[in-house]
Amino acid sequence: MNRIAELTKTFECGCCYCEYDETMLIKCRAGHKFCRTCIRSASSALLVQQKYKFPCCSTDGCTEFFSQAETRKFIHPKSLGLWLELQDEASIQQLQKDGVDVCCFCGNRQHCYDQNTEFMICNNTYCGGSMCRKCREEEHRGKTCAGMSPLIISNLRNILI
Repeated sequence: MNRIAELTKTFECGCCYCEYDETMLIKCRAGHKFCRTCIRSASSALLVQQKYKFPCCSTDGCTEFFSQAETRKFIHPKSLGLWLELQDEASIQQLQKDGVDVCCFCGNRQHCYDQNTEFMICNNTYCGGSMCRKCREEEHRGKTCAGMSPLIISNLRNILI
């Protein structure tokens, strides 16, 4: 038997049950192992649903997710931008719940004292941009936010595999 083959450990993908070299597998936080092909396929389906956290695909009821480091190993390069954008949007939404707004023009963070205010004027002296707090687009007084969302993705099939 080949000495290199003896030293190589193979493990089974928890999804397709094919054997892979350990270095080729992606692990959830609980240690379940999957091949890149299976996880990439599952993550692409979730990205279409605008979800950026990828849960373990184990059939044993694991509730863990893949870490950012592991996700970067399997996410398709064409999907990376969307994945990062979805994470950023979730972070901004959490900040807004905490009473902090993030300027869509320069990224400046500022506390919003009146949660009922529709528009925010950036207090960064180099920016001063005015944006809608609801859709995070340029101020559009007298118009609705419909169709203004920065996360509307045209033709997801061109982005994802």
